[in-house]
Amino acid sequence: MTYSANHYADPKYGVGYATSKTPLGMWIKFEGNPILKNDLSEKISGPGHNCLIKSPDEKERFIIYHSHADLVHPSGRRILNIDRIVIHEDGTLSVKGPSRKPQPLPSGVQK
Repeated sequence: MTYSANHYADPKYGVGYATSKTPLGMWIKFEGNPILKNDLSEKISGPGHNCLIKSPDEKERFIIYHSHADLVHPSGRRILNIDRIVIHEDGTLSVKGPSRKPQPLPSGVQK
């Protein structure tokens, strides 16, 4: 389960995840949280409110989320972001981001 932590207007708003053997818990938070957090060098502040999707051929996974439009005065005005997410052999997740740079199309998408 992915989730957002902290208040959306807080620069420390970010994304973490927890795992469980059943939907009703007991949930265990990933020790490496957050998997998405501020990166002011990329002009990303307050990434959160996310969903995970697969590429059309199901070979890649993506995390879609929003971040603050204004780094100086974080508010409800947000920008959409999308980055690749990796599920490692040990089951842990990592995000190839955060970023706002153009990215190649997902595998299985024709131009």
